[in-house]
Amino acid sequence: MVLSAAVQFDLALALQIITTVTVVGGFVFGAINLRQYGRARDEQAALAAVNALAVSSAAHMRRVLAAPVDRPFKDLVAADPELAVSAGILCGQFEQLGYLVYRRIVSLPIIDDTVGGSIRTVWPKLRPWIEADRARVGNPYLEEWFEWLYLELDRYPKKKTAPAALAHRDWRA
Repeated sequence: MVLSAAVQFDLALALQIITTVTVVGGFVFGAINLRQYGRARDEQAALAAVNALAVSSAAHMRRVLAAPVDRPFKDLVAADPELAVSAGILCGQFEQLGYLVYRRIVSLPIIDDTVGGSIRTVWPKLRPWIEADRARVGNPYLEEWFEWLYLELDRYPKKKTAPAALAHRDWRA
């Protein structure tokens, strides 16, 4: 009878060990999957950010950046309806990106790496025009997420020190 109790004890211990290993293994597997999901989400967010400035937007960006700096942007827009369209499209895209960053759907580092330079360049140029438009229509919320995104990028401690082609020239696959 003593031998039978020892066998039962060993069997119970073995089952407890198997249960513990299974539970711990499940947690590890879940953590790995969660991490992979987060990485995939970041990659999708990066693609969304890049797509926000797709080939069609490049022409709008060039048009806005080519506008003379010696005249107020609102005067330029009044004289050139196509410039107004280009500025509006860029504002809309950056507005959406700002909200996606705020909701933590896209990370600020991803936006900084993909379109941060464009946002840092365009906001100061469009700001007086946007502020005049806010005053004209009495709506302080126009392009609020674009402005918020610019301010966050301005505060972001990891500002780019060089364009990607220079900063990462030693990168190897």
